[in-house]
Amino acid sequence: MKITVHPLTTADSPPKGIPTDQALIGRLQASFRQMMDRGPELPDGFYARLFAEHPEVRRLFPADMAAQKGKLLNTLNLIVENLHAPAVTRPRIEQLGVAHIAYGARPESYAWVRSALVSAMGETSGAAGTSALQGDWAIAIDLVAAAMMSAAGQGRNSAAARSA
Repeated sequence: MKITVHPLTTADSPPKGIPTDQALIGRLQASFRQMMDRGPELPDGFYARLFAEHPEVRRLFPADMAAQKGKLLNTLNLIVENLHAPAVTRPRIEQLGVAHIAYGARPESYAWVRSALVSAMGETSGAAGTSALQGDWAIAIDLVAAAMMSAAGQGRNSAAARSA
């Protein structure tokens, strides 16, 4: 088995000489293009599932979800299009983590989002929504969430230090 590094690894310095998993990048990008071809199905399905499973989070979002759905797609697109260069997306992911403190996100919220997003991706992918591909997406989303939570933790620590 060939050893590779996930393109969204959060390690500051992946082991030298271990290549990024190009096949994974190809699978994620191809499946995301299929999802985008289906219009608003992905964000609609994601938020419908998230709010149905966790109605308490609905209050954290605006009444009109059009802009929010656009932000979700834009962020996903930025990440997916830059899987070959994750340093491009890392600042945006960290920004989101810090911003989500003010939005009321809690650590358990990330698991809820992953579950709803992976399910919506599977439904939106059609035939491409295999369990293996859903596993690829789950790992990718977990890595994004880890980077967001790390940045959020640093943001909380910085705020605490400033107020002390």
